Amino acid sequence: MPEPIMPDPGTLTDEQTFIQAYLGNLVGWTVDRLILNVDTDGDEEPTWGLVLRHPDRPIAKTIAWIMSDSEGNGPGWLDLEETY
Repeated sequence: MPEPIMPDPGTLTDEQTFIQAYLGNLVGWTVDRLILNVDTDGDEEPTWGLVLRHPDRPIAKTIAWIMSDSEGNGPGWLDLEETY
């Protein structure tokens, strides 16, 4: 695996800038536990999520759902859901 780098913001594409800002919302949060969302109708595959907590916001939590396309061959993404 290549060594991760912190890119120069001036060299990012629009998509990369969006992803950096979107995932940047997770800085400072810690993983509290894993959860599994199971579709009771059986129409969709179960979805795993990470329950995140922030030390400055003890009541609030964020769930980062680990998503992928239906074939499972895409890059995947995190769907962030804030709960209170």
